Formats: sequence, structure tokens, C-alpha cells
Amino acid sequence: MNTKKMILVDPSEMATIQAALQYYKSNYEDLSKNHPQITETQLRKISTNNGEIEPLNDSDIDALCERINGDDIQVRVAVRLEGGLIQSAYADIDNVRVAVMDHDIEGVEETITLPDGDQICGHIEGATNDADFVAGAFSAITMQHQSNVVIYSERYGIYLGSVLGLGFWSKLDSAGQTSACTFESEQSACEFISSSNPGSFPADLQFIKIIPDQKDGTYASIEACVRAGLPGWSNTPTPTRPFNKSKP
Repeated sequence: MNTKKMILVDPSEMATIQAALQYYKSNYEDLSKNHPQITETQLRKISTNNGEIEPLNDSDIDALCERINGDDIQVRVAVRLEGGLIQSAYADIDNVRVAVMDHDIEGVEETITLPDGDQICGHIEGATNDADFVAGAFSAITMQHQSNVVIYSERYGIYLGSVLGLGFWSKLDSAGQTSACTFESEQSACEFISSSNPGSFPADLQFIKIIPDQKDGTYASIEACVRAGLPGWSNTPTPTRPFNKSKP
């Protein structure tokens, strides 16, 4: 299970964490020499959680610092309802608690007054830490409301794009392409086919909903295609068929 934890820190603490990470990355080999109170064995125990995990390498630390500096950190909560009642709550980090507030207070003897003056009945519920379930729930709901489509053929695979009128497909020749062009709707995909060379497209076309994750939301990675239930592909380039990634 993908388990994550979150802590709240102030700007000074955040800066110290980043400085420590950079120092650790740059001076790992000499830490035990420069700080005799810290042995290499102790350092390895800490960085591997007593051998349970792999320690971060330099690129991992750089990526972590970028995440710390970023502003796209989100805590996601998925709530399961049945008959208007909450059955369970899930979060993608530890120690999340959910305040359940019900404004339907008819017949309720003891109500709760919120800071804005509203009267409710409610309770506090702990959320189960299940990042994989939460990611799947968000993906499925987003797919329903915010998805694009890719062109797909059982014979040719996923339509990746074209150059000079030559189309590239995941099952034929990916030309080193690691993502597929997407379209805002099935209609826009059909219009694209009609305006290009309809005869070059196979007859068994399907339009598969997908959540684009690259190039400002216009392309879908191999991973995004697999999440949408499509087969992945090798991105090994074919030297005789050059390709640029621009959509026709």
C-alpha cells in the first residue's frame, strides 16, 4: 500500500529541512568523518528505516526539494455514501479526520452551532489511509467529467500522431514516442480524421476516454493510456521513420 504522511512546518523549519537535504546529498560519504557522533551504520539505519526501504539517491533528493518548493501539494479525501449516509472515508495520507455536518436536524434533540451560526448535527470520523484507492476514485471521477479521447484500433493500437502525412501507431511503429495525442471530444477526433487522410485510418476505430497528463493537457503518457485500460507500448525509436511530437 502507498502510505504517505504529512507534517505542518513553518517557513524557517521548511528552509532548514531543505538545507539538511542538500547537505546530506553533498556530504553523505563524509558525514561520519565530519561528525564522529554519527556512524555510517547509524546513518544507513536512518536513511533505510532499518533496512526496510531504499535510501534516496541524488535525483530523488532533488525531486523531493522541488516538491517542497512547489505549490501543487494536495490532500485528497474520498467519501463513500449510501442512502445519504457516510459509510466510510479514505485519504491519501495518515491522520486525516473528517467533520461530518448534517443540516437535516428535524427531530434532533441536541444540535451543534457552527461558527457561522448554522445549526447541524454531526460527528468526527477518521479517514482510512489508502492512497491507491483514493487515486483510483479520483481518476475514475475525473475520467467521467474531464477526459479527452484517444484514437484506438485493435489492429494498429493507439494513434500517436503524424509527420508529413505519415501516421504513427503504438502497435506498428511508435517512433520513440512516449505519449499519444488526445482530442477534446469524439467529435473533434472525427473531424481531425476527416480533414486529414481518412483512408489511412483502419476501419476498427474506437474513441477511448483518457486523462491527458502531458503537454498542457493535450497528450497522454504511456502510463495514462494503461490507466485508461489500453495496452502500453515500447518507445524504442525506429531510425528510418523520424517523428516530431507535434499533433498534425
